[in-house]
Amino acid sequence: AIPVGKTRCSEFAVHKPTGTLNPRYLDREPGTSSSGSASAVANGEISLALGTQTAGSISKPASYCGVIGFKPSFGDIPRTGILKTTELFDTVGFIGRRVADLHFVYDAVKIGGRDHPIHERNRAHFYQKDFDSIYVLSGNNIDDLDEELQVSFKNFLDFLKDSLKLEFKSLPSLDFL
Repeated sequence: AIPVGKTRCSEFAVHKPTGTLNPRYLDREPGTSSSGSASAVANGEISLALGTQTAGSISKPASYCGVIGFKPSFGDIPRTGILKTTELFDTVGFIGRRVADLHFVYDAVKIGGRDHPIHERNRAHFYQKDFDSIYVLSGNNIDDLDEELQVSFKNFLDFLKDSLKLEFKSLPSLDFL
């Protein structure tokens, strides 16, 4: 690959506008975080851009700018040299105009086998919790769901509890959702 430039993005992926324009919708934001990458692709300056995502930093700017965002499975692309925000969620991905371009670059840089961070020998490092429970959220927004949806959700939890032999635990109220 030949790097052709560096784009402007929000510092440390914080949701602060950067002045980057959305070339497809000038009256709208291009997103934050990897917004410079999405804007450059949407403007036709480049066909492919690198981005990182912890919680929507590729997908949101790509969708806001009308291009394609691709966030592979965690660990498929090495994060060497990239500032880590969250160990278990930070993922390297791409923004492009064509799926074929994204597929090509992904195949060229992905890792697997014993080098993959979620390979069996490394699994304990990433999954230190023991998974003997199902945690159920409660709070105003969840408790106010349609009654049919609540029944369907309870039936699904009962199925999980019976088939996987898991215990239910309730999380504190999350009224901010």
